Amino acid sequence: DYKRALSIKPDFFNVMDNLGALFAIRGQYDSSLFYLNRALEINPDYAPAIRNRGLTFMALHRYEDAIKDFEKFLFYEPRRAGIHNTIGVSYQNLKKYPESIAAFTKAIEFSPEAVFYLNRSYSYNALQNTEMAKRDALLAKQGGAQIPVDYQKSLGIQ
Repeated sequence: DYKRALSIKPDFFNVMDNLGALFAIRGQYDSSLFYLNRALEINPDYAPAIRNRGLTFMALHRYEDAIKDFEKFLFYEPRRAGIHNTIGVSYQNLKKYPESIAAFTKAIEFSPEAVFYLNRSYSYNALQNTEMAKRDALLAKQGGAQIPVDYQKSLGIQ
């Protein structure tokens, strides 16, 4: 249906975005990027395509590119806690822990979800700040996050 829609209206950028997202779900990342890039060539400010391309970059472990897209997406929707969290995860994968902590902190400001605290705990732990790692892990646990037993033991949490 998407391809049929594009044969009728070749510049239908939101259809290209949907097609790009579909290819990403299927793990066909080259095709995903092709359609998402085309959508953004036509409408560079189309936030859903920016977000979807960022997610595709993450799947490809292209974290720097993902961060750029997510930060651009936040220009349009600055209060999206999940996107701030995803930026934090991208920074973690790049071993840029202070940046990841800042991103997780922003996510927590908008929505104090247990997983955001757990993610920030991992970054504090990577920086050997055990006190802050433990504090966030306890907040995550209180919020219902599933914390690996080995990680809890390493922080002295029972």
